[in-house]
Amino acid sequence: MLIEYLDDGSFDFGTGFFSEDGFFEAEGTATTPTSLDLFNPSTGVSVSLIGTNFPNTPDPSIEELENATLMEIVFTSQGQDQMRVSGVSWNFLDFFIALFEIDFNGDFSTLVALFDQSDIITVDGTGASSGVDMSASFQPFEELLTTPFEVIGLSSQDNTLFGATGDDS
Repeated sequence: MLIEYLDDGSFDFGTGFFSEDGFFEAEGTATTPTSLDLFNPSTGVSVSLIGTNFPNTPDPSIEELENATLMEIVFTSQGQDQMRVSGVSWNFLDFFIALFEIDFNGDFSTLVALFDQSDIITVDGTGASSGVDMSASFQPFEELLTTPFEVIGLSSQDNTLFGATGDDS
């Protein structure tokens, strides 16, 4: 799995799907056979879920999404790509269920199970214009992850990962 921080590097994965109160808010805006686009009106973030076998209907049902595979997620705010997650092959419904487990139960274990399907999680901050702050995206479930991280392109002065300044491991 590759997680690329873009723009200013402070993006929080959750703002693509949840309100500041932690409720699922993303609404479908467009569907093609290779993507499902969402918009979160409470945060202004657009999310493109890219993959295969998405139904070509404006408001697909759960049954129509059973065979969809999610391969990439792109988060956009104010016209700028903020984060890209790629190198995954997740059943779309598994991802959807993971989001609803977070929404209804505050349970991140289903999302963590998807992340842990990867041999390694590479976080790339080379596309960020300033230091990368991963704490907002990972803090809720960092203790549950078992997959090793490879972190590239971050300043050695950053102290927002899981260690202190110069100790991001």
